[in-house]
Amino acid sequence: SLDPEEVYGFLRPTLASLEEIVESFGGTVVFVAGDGFMAVFGVPLAHEDDAERALRAAIGVRDRVGDLRKQTTGFRFPDVHAGIDTGEVIVAPAEEAAGFKVVGDTVNTASRLAGLAGAGRILVGSTTRALTDRRIAFGRRTDRRAKGKRHPLATYEVKGLRPERDID
Repeated sequence: SLDPEEVYGFLRPTLASLEEIVESFGGTVVFVAGDGFMAVFGVPLAHEDDAERALRAAIGVRDRVGDLRKQTTGFRFPDVHAGIDTGEVIVAPAEEAAGFKVVGDTVNTASRLAGLAGAGRILVGSTTRALTDRRIAFGRRTDRRAKGKRHPLATYEVKGLRPERDID
């Protein structure tokens, strides 16, 4: 019901604040489309804990939008959902703001996971879970069918950060 210029005027600073969350964890936003975006970790600079950084950023984005929903009237924020997969990608030069794009099955799988994630949910694949389960709490495995995938995807829902006392 809002004018497109009003929506853009509202969403642009909001998306910028969400991009700042991603960047604070070492991620790079490589693609923005409407009210969503794709971020990568480990490109252009790799860290040993990029999978964990991605999950912490996703949790931060989800929580930030939840806070904004409580504070804002007159605009309904879209439901936040995310899919995260870990693996090799091809990095190619591009005219996107980041200066590169990423392609490959890992990107496709992350997109499928995001599509399977319900409102307020973050889904990850097996590799991401294995790399982060000491610091992140997950629900149990659920196998889900996804477009373009021959076999069901093993998915795990992010429940939150593990308490520091549970680590080690």
